[in-house]
Amino acid sequence: MKKQYIICLVVGVVILVLMAGGGYLFRYRGCLKMVAYVPPREQGEIGGGFSGLQRITDKGDYYRFYGQEYKTSDDAMRACIWK
Repeated sequence: MKKQYIICLVVGVVILVLMAGGGYLFRYRGCLKMVAYVPPREQGEIGGGFSGLQRITDKGDYYRFYGQEYKTSDDAMRACIWK
């Protein structure tokens, strides 16, 4: 009887881990589409790109999620997943 309870407990824990991992994976895949990479040439308010004018802001590469700017893709993905 004790062996049966241990097996049931282990199976329950495995099911919970799989459910949590599946939820995380589902959110991660959705966030991949929502986090946008912003190259330096699109950051200037005036000019930039091929216009020959100087960019007003030169932040380097960054990532955008819901209007917030993040320096690395990891930070943007973390903000998206745990929003």
